[in-house]
Amino acid sequence: MFYDLQPLEQQEKYKEMLAVMGKLSNMFSDNECPYLAYRAHENIFCKYFDAENLARHDCSADAKKDRIGIGLKTWIGNDDQKVAEFGRLKSSYSGLSGYDLVRRIAEYRNERIRVTKRLYGIDEMIYHIIKRVPGAMEIFECAFDPIELDSIEIDNEKGNENNTYFKDGKHEYHFSSSKNTLFMIFDDMEFMDSFDVSIADDPYSLIKEIMNIKEDVELRMDYDLLPEGTELVLEMGKKKDQLCLPLYSIKTASGLYFSSSS
Repeated sequence: MFYDLQPLEQQEKYKEMLAVMGKLSNMFSDNECPYLAYRAHENIFCKYFDAENLARHDCSADAKKDRIGIGLKTWIGNDDQKVAEFGRLKSSYSGLSGYDLVRRIAEYRNERIRVTKRLYGIDEMIYHIIKRVPGAMEIFECAFDPIELDSIEIDNEKGNENNTYFKDGKHEYHFSSSKNTLFMIFDDMEFMDSFDVSIADDPYSLIKEIMNIKEDVELRMDYDLLPEGTELVLEMGKKKDQLCLPLYSIKTASGLYFSSSS
């Protein structure tokens, strides 16, 4: 996939920063699973894997590295997750239902993927997923496939007036008419990695402590931790507009010394 091909150092830094964000979870949630805002995930992924951030572009990929397009997802709980919204196109399918509806939605979905790949020079698409569980985050990846139009089958045992479930031979989807949203059941994810996340009981105090340390370092230097004589160098460095030259001596023939300094 993608993650397992990246340098180990980048993987470790990526996990470390995700764990830092998760540590602050109690600022946003009281869930035992760590919190991770999707925008933070997008930015962290692109920073530590040197990827291009496409998340604010109107396209199917959130990031691009080389010629790979990556859809970034993070969630808690079940694996039935949103993959696309079609609110702007509602007028073109609002009168449809059943097979006709999901066929139209599948065509829109495939066209978005096709245009994204063409515009951004992408050959392959994948999903990179952070699944948050109690005390940890798990990394998964899976294929980001277009829907097989000729293989669409409606699942009449599921759904209702608002939700139409269907399969295409690769994945299971359902479309919510009220939300104008296509969901996919991520049931073929490949496990990549996992790491523990220690959630701080009081993240506010933790942030304040970090800021106090930063201010303290900026305002003073603990000379006891520095090598002998370093404090003199630092003090001299604080003085400006001074020229210091060493003392020197010239020995005359009579054995006298004449000293000069400036």
